[in-house]
Amino acid sequence: MPAGQFAPEASVTGLITIDPNGRTDLELDGQLPGQGSPFDKVFIGHGTSVPGKYIQGVLTSTGQHVLLADIIHNGGGFHSHGPWRQNFIAFDALVGSEAFATALSPVIHSLKIDLEILAGWLELGSISFERDGQNVFARYERPKSATYELGDETLSVVFDLVGPFGPFEHFKRHELSLRERASLKFKSLLPKQLEEQQEIYCRIGDLFILLTGSELILDWPKVSLDGLSNEYSWYFWRENHATKPIKRDECWTRFPELQQDFGSIWRKWTALQEEVGAGAYLYLGTRRGKKLYSEHQFVNLIWGIEAFHRKRNADVPSEALAKKIARILARIDDPADNKWLRRRLRYAHEPSLGDRIASIIGNLPIGFDTASVKRFANECADKRNAVSHFGANKDDGSYSDFVGRLQQLSEALATLYHYLLLYEIGVSAQVLNGTLFEGRRSHAIKRNFHEVGLTRDANI
Repeated sequence: MPAGQFAPEASVTGLITIDPNGRTDLELDGQLPGQGSPFDKVFIGHGTSVPGKYIQGVLTSTGQHVLLADIIHNGGGFHSHGPWRQNFIAFDALVGSEAFATALSPVIHSLKIDLEILAGWLELGSISFERDGQNVFARYERPKSATYELGDETLSVVFDLVGPFGPFEHFKRHELSLRERASLKFKSLLPKQLEEQQEIYCRIGDLFILLTGSELILDWPKVSLDGLSNEYSWYFWRENHATKPIKRDECWTRFPELQQDFGSIWRKWTALQEEVGAGAYLYLGTRRGKKLYSEHQFVNLIWGIEAFHRKRNADVPSEALAKKIARILARIDDPADNKWLRRRLRYAHEPSLGDRIASIIGNLPIGFDTASVKRFANECADKRNAVSHFGANKDDGSYSDFVGRLQQLSEALATLYHYLLLYEIGVSAQVLNGTLFEGRRSHAIKRNFHEVGLTRDANI
């Protein structure tokens, strides 16, 4: 950009809008340079993606630089009251004080996320106050950063203080505000494209949903590009809903009790997602702040638990069962009948849905009575079959009673599924059982377990 100029002569003015969901809309008051005819449908056809192309600009209100990536043209034309206009939608927007390298795909070296919403889970409390006569003293002891070296990745929880520390701090004040804060930093030795880094950001968010037991949405991240120290705010399309700061006594876990193992928990979480896929995602799909029908909530939980079991357990037929099936088929002479029965018996060796659910729950270190687990698992399987094959209750009961029972079963399944995922990534049984049976939520959890017939072994 020439010195003293706001923008190069070839620039086009316009209006950029970023909504709370991260959707970025750009309306330009003219044609971008080098596009040829304004009616060129190859480059700017409506709804057409523009791979490898970026739009860079400067905000008139702040002077900050903006880079739009993953662009889709969204119409345009001549206006009766003005010149040609073009509209774009960008799935990624970077905003910062420094200009961007031109004609290069953004490469992210580090990611930083403000964790203010997680102050309760972090148990921040390093500010102390003391009053001595007419004097008031405030003291802040900054906690040491928690840093985890994980091969080619570094994960850090960094603590800091927010206050009036600007150039006017020597002026007298009639009020003073100090706030402790923390941020999570993720750095990789291997630079990542926007899409790769967005997946990491989402996995971090999912981990905090599990660790807190909430439906939180993390703050927009800041990133450094190309190994430089300059930070840019990063906005991208995502589901969004209002979330409140996390309260300490509502969390499934707390950072101080996990701090030593937090790096390992992160690694195990990413590995678990790769290993079980839908076995993890289907639970998280119920924690997105959306209201689901009771049937949808219930079958999502069942599908997820079944998927988890299938990924962890190979359904290999026993030798005895294989021989039995072979003997039965050998007695059927008609080729068509033999083929039909062989096809029907393909999955005869697989455990039933009830057995899969009972296996998952029974292996959790909660101490449930085996018989109660079996009854609960079989009822869940029966209700899933009723929803899938009959649309509702196959018996004579009312639909409202059927849905009410689904909600009770879903509540128990969600608790146990949540426990399963946390236990798999390294949260101890002591911490998890404390949440179930001693924490603030324990009364409601134990009541729900009683409603669905889950009882603990008398010796525990």
